[in-house]
Amino acid sequence: LPTRGIGRGEIEKALAGLLPLSGAREAWIASVAPLANPAVEAAAAASGFRTRFIDSGADRIIELDIEAPDAAGVDRLLSALAAGRRHFPAGAGPAGYAVVQCGSAATVDWVDGRGVFRGGYILPGPEMWLSGLALAARIADYSGGSPDWEAAEIGRNTRDAVRRGLAVGLPAAVAAAFFQIRRQAGAGESEAPFSLVVTGGWGRAAARLLPNPILDGELLLHGIRLFAADREGPEHG
Repeated sequence: LPTRGIGRGEIEKALAGLLPLSGAREAWIASVAPLANPAVEAAAAASGFRTRFIDSGADRIIELDIEAPDAAGVDRLLSALAAGRRHFPAGAGPAGYAVVQCGSAATVDWVDGRGVFRGGYILPGPEMWLSGLALAARIADYSGGSPDWEAAEIGRNTRDAVRRGLAVGLPAAVAAAFFQIRRQAGAGESEAPFSLVVTGGWGRAAARLLPNPILDGELLLHGIRLFAADREGPEHG
């Protein structure tokens, strides 16, 4: 569901569609939008679900070596957990692996060879990029709708210049963050490949600029599933 304007009604409708699937009655929630939490919790309760918010501070999702671990985005940690467990069960090598999430925000994170989350980079997603540029430059807000990631030619009017700047610039910024992490991890150009998992709605646009990416469109959902299974037993897997 799109997060903009999401309300209790939309959530209740989505939950109702899950009920025929084995009669699930427990909702595990990973939220980085606190303002939406009351609507999510109320909708789940009204639909007969018990709710369990996953907390990056109180819950030990993955080993951390960062400042202010309580403030780390729960989505980043769960995706890092899922990437390691799903794609590198035998280990990703001494340099570890990177996880790129391409959603409302773009995150590029590093898990080292010991399986420890070391942090990374956070960039604006497409909507933030366009609306923020409009606010700063006092031009029209051209956000809304799906960007044309294939448009490479220059824009010949303001709208096209802004949206094509996004299509060229945002994937390139994500790639720059990845290569910076790769250098910090000690995985140089001549060494063994540095493992990489990409997820999110516009992940393919960024993946074109990245070396040997593994695409996993449901990485965060698998992270929630794996976390629940670890805490509650295999029936949640």
